[in-house]
Amino acid sequence: TLTQVQTIGVSAHESELCGYTSFSCIPQPGGSDLDPLRELIMNRAMYRNFGTHESIVCAHVTDVDGNDLAGIRWYEFRRSGGTWSIYQEGTYAPADGLNRWMPTIGLSATGNIGLAYNVSNNSTHPEIRYTGRKECDPLGTMTEPETQLVDGTANNNINRWGDYNQMGVDPSDGETFWF
Repeated sequence: TLTQVQTIGVSAHESELCGYTSFSCIPQPGGSDLDPLRELIMNRAMYRNFGTHESIVCAHVTDVDGNDLAGIRWYEFRRSGGTWSIYQEGTYAPADGLNRWMPTIGLSATGNIGLAYNVSNNSTHPEIRYTGRKECDPLGTMTEPETQLVDGTANNNINRWGDYNQMGVDPSDGETFWF
């Protein structure tokens, strides 16, 4: 039996990226548009117990400008004692005209956050990038410089690209992010 025990409100965001029934939205050079999988939290929500509090981080894609430009909406929920609340939330979407989607997020043993995702637009082939923040950074911001992991060199011939991205944290040190 599942029983809802709490509802947590989040800041307003645009969840209707390219309409609720479209499976092609993210442009790429020379190919058909890609599916942003906008209707759900991507991959797993990551949980960590810090002793003094518990945290869950999660992320999904959102329309950042009302014109179907995809960006990453992310959250850190915390519980100290009885109930969960939003500790911080943000939208990651640098003003460069690139779509960012299929996010995956991780939380280190000291509270640092890693965020990786796909990037594409009409002039940039699908590729993989990441950013992050240190625990001591201003809340709601990704402060680490965006870094390219994989350079896109060709279009994808079907509407799915980058499915099943996953961020993990190395158990040997609790701080190294694996994507």
